Amino acid sequence: MRQGDGAGSLRNLPARRRSSRARDRTDQCGPLPRTVTNPVTGESVPFLVTGEETGGEYARVRCDVSAGAQGPPLHYHTTYTESFEVVEDKLDVLLGGKKDYAVLTKDQTAFAPMGTLHRFWNSGDEPCAFMADVRSAMNFEKIFRADCGLAADGKVNDKGVPKRSPTRPGFARRRREPRR
Repeated sequence: MRQGDGAGSLRNLPARRRSSRARDRTDQCGPLPRTVTNPVTGESVPFLVTGEETGGEYARVRCDVSAGAQGPPLHYHTTYTESFEVVEDKLDVLLGGKKDYAVLTKDQTAFAPMGTLHRFWNSGDEPCAFMADVRSAMNFEKIFRADCGLAADGKVNDKGVPKRSPTRPGFARRRREPRR
């Protein structure tokens, strides 16, 4: 681009702004689908409210988990909290250590603070569903979409962890969360 032709140049933007603009998929392909699925963990997740819609304050999803689904592996988050409220059937939840295991039924809740190991799954014979709030929602949607995309492309192991993960087996997985 020649200087002064009225069109912007990515070269003149600060590096942080340039990279986010260059990766903005909605400019090129239209809006992303509101529902994503993970064939490995058995989750189907419609985004009810996205972080973009709340200015990063929170995101709200409904997570439909198929009968017998293993759910995500044990993990923790460094930049957000996660709360769960069961809306259909029952959900197995592990927060912290093995002694903090519970089976939640309709209208029961659980909360995973930042840095707390947690996971959920459905050991029942019926599908279950829960609402989840993530606060702050910084990059939750991007991370979750990436995880589901890797699973759909066969690039995760049978537990849903990326095959080229820097973490070793037996250790909790930290979701890839950039610092603020």
